[in-house]
Amino acid sequence: MLVNLNDVLKIGRERGIGVGAINTPNLETLCAVIKVAEELDVPVIVSHAQIHEYINTIDVIGPIMLDLASKAKVPVCVHLDHGETVEFCKKAIDLGFTSVMIDAS
Repeated sequence: MLVNLNDVLKIGRERGIGVGAINTPNLETLCAVIKVAEELDVPVIVSHAQIHEYINTIDVIGPIMLDLASKAKVPVCVHLDHGETVEFCKKAIDLGFTSVMIDAS
């Protein structure tokens, strides 16, 4: 089930567990992360970092992340990790990402 960052962190606090945030730049990693989260019955944060654009662009992997998250049996937050520009962060929001972090360093 697709949820936002606040939702998965609340579940983590209530259950006294950490919530993993894993960069998933390809389909294999994305599927594996969601499968294990479902097996362990834990929420998870799947992330796309802007630096991984050379592996898969957000336009390609983003909709797949969102689709698989919405079909998951556990809460899944789809997060943009280390967005380098406001424009890229806006793109993630427009795609439907449920969490965005801008890295202005």
